Amino acid sequence: MSTYLLAQLFGFAGLGLSLCIFQVNKRKGMPRISVVASSLYAIQYVLLGAFTGAAMNVIGGARGYAYYRVAPSKKHRWMLLSFMGLAVAGALVTWQGPVSLLALLGSISGTFSIWHKNPTYIRRWALLAPPLWFSYNLISGSYPGMISEVIMLFSNLLGEYRFDFKHPAHAKRRFARAA
Repeated sequence: MSTYLLAQLFGFAGLGLSLCIFQVNKRKGMPRISVVASSLYAIQYVLLGAFTGAAMNVIGGARGYAYYRVAPSKKHRWMLLSFMGLAVAGALVTWQGPVSLLALLGSISGTFSIWHKNPTYIRRWALLAPPLWFSYNLISGSYPGMISEVIMLFSNLLGEYRFDFKHPAHAKRRFARAA
């Protein structure tokens, strides 16, 4: 089996697990699945020679686990800044030219978005990541990554519609409380 096909298999396994994360009804299992999915994506990126994507997924798996263990708050803002710093360091170490910026900015966007407690803020900031990661995946040859980002974008837009635009009064109250 070629390395390229093996990479796609790891990517589709990561995609499958990513879709399963929200089907688990116990919070304890969610970060575990997320860490495994991120690991599979990291292996895929290594096989594709997309080392910045691999680094961002290793850092993303660690971030997901850390955010699960310690609830984001002003008191723990150092975690947010630490994971952003790790992403920058990871991109510098694995630098492959301007394409690395796509993975870095996608990772930072994800780090910042899931730091928030307010779902409206999470959805708004998370809108930045899919186009960046989709572009990175396109350049890197990750079909599962592209599919994942399309699904994530449409899922986010559906959430925006259902919770923020369909019922704007509720969104304004939530948005005001978070500010």
